[in-house]
This record gives sequence, structure tokens and C-alpha cells, in this order.
Amino acid sequence: MKSIYLLLILLFFKASFCNAQQNFKIKWQKTYGGSKTEVANRIEQTSDSGFIVCGYTASKDKQVSGYHGGDDAWVIRTTKRGKLIWQKALGGSDYDEITSIKPLATGGYIACGYSISNDGDIHENHGSWDAWLCKLDFEGNIIWSKTYGGSSIDIAYGIVNTNDGGYTFAGSTSSVDGDVTGNNGEDDIWIVKVDSSGNIQWQRCYGGTFSEVGYSIQTAFSNGYIISGVTASLDGDVLDHHNTSNNYTDEWVLRIDSSGKLLWENALGGANEDVAYDAEPTLDGGFIVAGFSNSIGGDIGNNKGEKDAWITKLDSVGNLQWQKNLGGSKDDKGNSVKQVRDGGYIVAISTYSDDGQVNDLHGKDDIWVVKLNNRGTIEQSITLGGSDYEEATCIQQTFDGGFVVCGGTTSSDGDVTKNRGQDDFWVVRLEPSVIDSNVLVENKMIFSAGKTLSNTESFLSISPTITTGTFQLNLQTTNTNTDQATIQVFNSIGQLVLSKQVVVNDGMLNMAITLDAAVPKGIYFIRLKTGNQQYSGKVVYQ
Repeated sequence: MKSIYLLLILLFFKASFCNAQQNFKIKWQKTYGGSKTEVANRIEQTSDSGFIVCGYTASKDKQVSGYHGGDDAWVIRTTKRGKLIWQKALGGSDYDEITSIKPLATGGYIACGYSISNDGDIHENHGSWDAWLCKLDFEGNIIWSKTYGGSSIDIAYGIVNTNDGGYTFAGSTSSVDGDVTGNNGEDDIWIVKVDSSGNIQWQRCYGGTFSEVGYSIQTAFSNGYIISGVTASLDGDVLDHHNTSNNYTDEWVLRIDSSGKLLWENALGGANEDVAYDAEPTLDGGFIVAGFSNSIGGDIGNNKGEKDAWITKLDSVGNLQWQKNLGGSKDDKGNSVKQVRDGGYIVAISTYSDDGQVNDLHGKDDIWVVKLNNRGTIEQSITLGGSDYEEATCIQQTFDGGFVVCGGTTSSDGDVTKNRGQDDFWVVRLEPSVIDSNVLVENKMIFSAGKTLSNTESFLSISPTITTGTFQLNLQTTNTNTDQATIQVFNSIGQLVLSKQVVVNDGMLNMAITLDAAVPKGIYFIRLKTGNQQYSGKVVYQ
């Protein structure tokens, strides 16, 4: 009998090793648009497992209707298999774009971006480019639309829901009037908190004498916000820029509290250009950041050539824990990063390289999706595209453990089966990780055979992942002791909605968790901590 158990274990490790060599597989891919240019900026999964995608369009034909002029913001809603349900062209006669969109627990969506228009769906222009927020109902109809800014250029790049029913957006401003006060010089990172109707509650500028831009904002687990972007300043709020002049930029990460007070900031980089496009909170209380670096020295490791995708891991107070350069001899830019269920990270990169760490470039520029472990080592990757240009803008883990990435494409071959004009929205759905699913199955089989497992074979399963209120947690570990454990449930903006102290007996826990009827429908994140081990997952409450 022992020999059978040993054989099972050896087969498990062999299967795991083989799976680690396998790359992602495309489940499906779709293009959306008209005869001119469309680029998708952001994708989010909806509670019915479909997707909401935002960006811009210059078309007025094929799948695009309701075009106003110039570039319109464009929002599409699809089924879980990518079939178009509805589309909305939003804006006025000039240039309008939606850069980020979030589903709301109460239904509908909040979106942000910028507008130069003063007609159509845009009711006011403060001068030049304005930051723009619009709240949409479930079918994409505008509930309200508001612009923010002064007489110069103001842009919103990222938005989050707040626990009081309002919203906070991040972007940039070069204005010194209108809605903007406290500009430090040239462009500043601009953070604006609004209520549920879009009325400004507070606004803050962050930066120094030269230019700053805030590209992303997320809610931190301990409340407040994490913001990522770029700085060229050597003064003001920027305390440790790596250059002695404003000729080059540093990646800039800021942590602020819920009222906008600056808690800490960190300028990261080297002697040349470094930029952060995305920062996300991690379950250890720190943050993961994606962008690019064209530097050597300073905080940078080995530059692989021209611009590298640059991934930095920070602790809870912004100290650099580790960093990784990803790419080849040409330009590679990390545009989006997320922590995934196994504690590692998924990164969406735009790449021009066909060497180094990049394999099988399809054409001029590809989307490169990379899975990292929790120390930044590449585990899996795939290049996506055709013979022309592709761009990656956003990636998310889907409810089934797979991934979805969006951006733009001008190809009509390779992985791209149809092009509707010039650039199209492009959405690619990747299969769930073979590694994750096999480890889960094998763990269940081998665990019952005996207590000869290692810590890597512990797991938490959640069922069902789409629930009307109750779901089951099943924890199995190799620890045979009786331990205390903490179960926490967070909503999509990082607010703690449930916490339980439980006991894990003989390394096992099987418990039903019920969400209160007063808890809003939406996506909830589960964290279970026992001893020095931590497990995570998510459910959709509908």
C-alpha cells in the first residue's frame, strides 16, 4: 500500500512539472468595432460572468452606432463567450474617451475618462480637456454625466467605488483654477473624491515643480488608496527622485488615506525613464506595480534592451522588496498586473521583442501575457497577435480561474480571426491554468492516502463561486495540529464585511459561510489565515 501512495505522489510531481512547462491556451477571442479606430482600455467581469469593456471609437458603422463626432467613448457589454449584447457611443462632437469602468454592486457602472466636447452627452467644458465621469445603468444608458477641471488639461485615468456610495478618481491636471486648487507646478497627480451624484467632496494635487501623472488608483485593504504613475520633479511631495534633472521620469507610487492625506510616497527607478501604469494591493498588505524601465542602475536590475516591462513588489509602507525586468532587446511595457489565487501575479505586456524572454512574436507588436510566481519568476507566458500591431491595456482573472485580456489590434491573421477596419477592440479569453486545476485534483486524491504531503499541497476550495448567499469553504493542510484561523470577506473596494475566528482541526476545515441579506450583491474576496499560511479566493454574490 505504501508503494502505491509513493507512486501517486511521484506521478503528482511529474504531472506538476510537465504542467509547469505548458503555456496558456486561448479559449476564445473577439474583435469589436467599425471601419476606423477602436482601442479598449479596461475590461471587468460582470456578475453573470460576462464582460464590460470601455475605450474609444472613431467609427460610425458596423458594430458602432450613435457616434457623435471626433473620437467617442465606447462601452460594450458581452456574454461570457464574448457575444455582443449592447454597445454605447458616448460623448460630443470633439474628442472623448473612457479610460476605466467599474461594475456597481447596485447595478450599472461608473466610468471615467476625459472630454474636449461641450455638446451631446457633455454638458459643460471648463476649458481644453476635462476629466469626465458618467454613471450608466445596466444597459449603458447615462444616469448622470459630469466634467471636472480648470482652463487647462485635466484627465481621469482610474476610478474606484468608495464605501459611502461615492467614487474617487485619479489622473492629472495642469490647471490652477476652476475645480483645481493646490497645483504644485506643470502637471500634478490629481485625486478627486465625489459623492454618489458626482458632486466634489474633496480634491488634492500631488507633485513638485515639474510633471506628474497618476495612471491608476485602487483601494488599499486597510482603507485609503494606492496610486501609481510617474514624476519628473525633484521637490515638493517627491523626496527621492533618481535623476538630478527633470529630463527623465521615475515610477511614482503614493499611499493616501481616505481624506487624501499623503501617508507615504516612493520614487523608484534609475538614471533614465521609468513609469508605473498599474499598482494593486496584495494579500500580504503590500503592493505590486507594473510599468516599464529604460534605466540601468538605481533600483533596476539587468535591463534587457531599450524599454523593459518592470514589475516592483513593495511592502505596506512602500519599501522595495523585489523587482524584475521582463522582455527582450526591444520595447516591452507592463500595462496591467493582478495578484492571482495562488499568490503569484499575472501581467499584460505590450512587446516589440522577439528574443530574450519573449518567444514567438507574431508580427510588429504583440500582447505578451506572463504569469509570475510570488517572487517574480516566470512560470507561464504566451504571445498573442497577428502580423500587424497589438496592444495590451488590461488583464483580469476570471471567476473560473482563467484570464481575460483586452487592448487593440490592427491584424486580421494569426490569433486574430477578424478585423473590422483599422484598430479594433480585441478581447482574448485564456483557459484556466492547467497547473491550478491539476494540483487541486491531485491534492484531494493524495491527501486521503496519508500524511506525507508537503506545505505546497495545502489548498482552499470555495464552492459555489457564484452564490445567492451561502458558500462552502474546504481547507486541507498538512498540519495535524489544532490551530486558530481567521476568515475575512472583503467587498470590491476593500471594505471588510465579515470576519470569523474558527478552529482548524487536524489540518482540515469545512464550513458554510452565509452573507447577510443586507450585504449588496457583487464580487467578494475571501482571505483565510492560519499560522503562517494564507489562502484566498473570491465569490460572486447575486
